[in-house]
Amino acid sequence: MLPQLPDHYMFLDEPFDLDGLSWNSMFRFLDSHPQDLFKLRGDCGSVNLLSCENRPSFPFSNIVQNLLHQFPGKPITAHVFFGITDRHTTFGIHRDKMHVLYMQILGKVDWEIHKPRRKDAMADVLTPERSKLVEHKILKPGDMVWNPKGTYHHSKPVGTRMGVSFGVEGLDK
Repeated sequence: MLPQLPDHYMFLDEPFDLDGLSWNSMFRFLDSHPQDLFKLRGDCGSVNLLSCENRPSFPFSNIVQNLLHQFPGKPITAHVFFGITDRHTTFGIHRDKMHVLYMQILGKVDWEIHKPRRKDAMADVLTPERSKLVEHKILKPGDMVWNPKGTYHHSKPVGTRMGVSFGVEGLDK
């Protein structure tokens, strides 16, 4: 069960129990075959999961149901981020246009929270020179972080990794 999610970022204290999950079990839920993904993206990637809201067999259906309860009527999307090496950092320092709950599944990620150096710097992507590191934490399997819409963040893989991002879409604030 997730706690009531606040208006600010939060590293969740209780890790999610991932007992029994593996690369193979996670890839069963992807809508693309891994070979096709590696042809397109090299050794990193981001893919949509198959519809997860109405799939009781989805390993994280309880998280999706909890988000639906906290944000009634809002669609929940899920994306898997994976990488074979530590060379890929996904999107750099950026902010999302939706609330995001990220869960580390396999491997580790250095998760950073940033803020703009200037109040009027409201770009969707920031360079390191235009941002200030607020906090960072190494996420291990089962660790979760809550990033409300507009929270600048950056994830840096620490070797092979896989994580799932749950997005709450359709929010005005």
